[in-house]
Amino acid sequence: EGGRSLIMLPAHADVVIVGGGPVGALIALSARSAGRSVLVVEARPREADVHDPRVLALSHASRELLAAQGMWPDSLPATPIDTVHVSQQATFGRTVLNRCDLGLPHMGCTVAYADLYASARAALLAAGVNVAFGARAVSLRTTRCYATLGVSLAGIGYIALPIGIGEVGGAVSRPVCCVVGDD
Repeated sequence: EGGRSLIMLPAHADVVIVGGGPVGALIALSARSAGRSVLVVEARPREADVHDPRVLALSHASRELLAAQGMWPDSLPATPIDTVHVSQQATFGRTVLNRCDLGLPHMGCTVAYADLYASARAALLAAGVNVAFGARAVSLRTTRCYATLGVSLAGIGYIALPIGIGEVGGAVSRPVCCVVGDD
């Protein structure tokens, strides 16, 4: 009605992540790879262009984690970092770290946040992760046995999503809720 599309939330999710940017997407894809059912609550609409001027500097290890979850395609425009100079103003001396000395293809790289976000969104969709675009988490209430996440869907209304709470650090027999933000 009025050009709005219906947003469906699952009746259950093992892991709920608030924020579908690079960090939230990486956690969601990792949890999905581990066999968990995942819901990502993302405030941005599905087809929104991201106008974020930030450029991120990521370590080689971070880039490898992103690539392992399909978030770093070969086409992603990035600038390699091969040398890092460490010094302190008004003092003598410096340290230079070089990729060759560490046996790495690159120390890291820089990438535009908007490009990485677009890659993260594409990876979530390609993996079939359930993403509630245009939704905002507005409350979280917990008890010993479960949590309820309040979600506002595209400003249309409010829904309470029950989430089971599991053990941390051991075998999980009940659903787990993971709430993060990465904007």
